Amino acid sequence: MAKRIPLREKYLFDDFTEESYRQCLKMAKSRYRFITFSEFKADGRVCLWRHDIDTSPQRALKLGKIESQESVTSTYFFLFHSDRYNAFDYQVRDIMLELASLGHEIGLHFDPKFYGDEIQNETDLESNLLREKDILSEIIKKEVLAFSFHNPSTNKLLNIENEEIGGMVNAYNAYIKRNFEYNSDSFCYWRYKRLVEVLSDTSIEKLHILTHPVCWSADSLSPYARFKRAVDGRARATMRRYLQNAKKNNRKIIR
Repeated sequence: MAKRIPLREKYLFDDFTEESYRQCLKMAKSRYRFITFSEFKADGRVCLWRHDIDTSPQRALKLGKIESQESVTSTYFFLFHSDRYNAFDYQVRDIMLELASLGHEIGLHFDPKFYGDEIQNETDLESNLLREKDILSEIIKKEVLAFSFHNPSTNKLLNIENEEIGGMVNAYNAYIKRNFEYNSDSFCYWRYKRLVEVLSDTSIEKLHILTHPVCWSADSLSPYARFKRAVDGRARATMRRYLQNAKKNNRKIIR
């Protein structure tokens, strides 16, 4: 009978800690130059390192600070239609601005599914992309230059390979897909190879790394526990603000 592999080992929980993240950055910067999506046709050994923020802007800021400490920059894609955070919240806005102040790029994480039947062709797609681009640009007081699709494999968006749409670089464009080695931590486990294995492969000239900030924490947890911690943390923060505002405005808390 085959020995059962513990989930911690099978899904490499220990890979997804802040310290492991820092070590991955050190490995990457020793071999690659970190670039923005506007530079995706750059020559040489380059790395596109991006974050799709589906769940936790707070975790995104933590990673952004680690990257700044390691003197590298990446791109943070914010989602307007997340059910886990509000991109219009002033605290999320402040996180966007702080990430930008650290030298990171802010991009748009776009979910066409939100628009349903409103998007029937590329013209409709571009129109809605431009609308969200303008809103995000207004929030960060800077033009947004890149976007990534939300859940592209499940929404059949990987076939949209235009280099740019609405003046923004498409993170899944044909050139990037053809020339960059891609790796993702989607759902907080490695979809293809372990990141350390990719970073150790000296034959790879160009890298496209996607991380989701909720997946990286100070300690080692299961993917479910990471997600639950973020969701519960937002609920606690919402209650703290409720109580603080009640006290500030002299309102009664009637339980």
